[in-house]
Amino acid sequence: MGLVGEFESESGARYLMVVNKDFIDAVTLLVTLRSAPSHLQEVSKQTGTQMMAAGYSPSTGEITVQLASGDGRLFRLGE
Repeated sequence: MGLVGEFESESGARYLMVVNKDFIDAVTLLVTLRSAPSHLQEVSKQTGTQMMAAGYSPSTGEITVQLASGDGRLFRLGE
């Protein structure tokens, strides 16, 4: 079971957090964004650097996210 949260930083940057609430099983989630940004960047857990999110479709606003049990991924929404 997944959980999706949207956040905005003090500078106005928008972020999306996708979390697997299941601590036993992995999950694959299809996330559809309400307003499809031109690009989506994933924020690295290790370094905090941002890289283009693999598999994001700006035409549909969809991304498939695979998460291990209890895992989460942070994305920055582009303009």
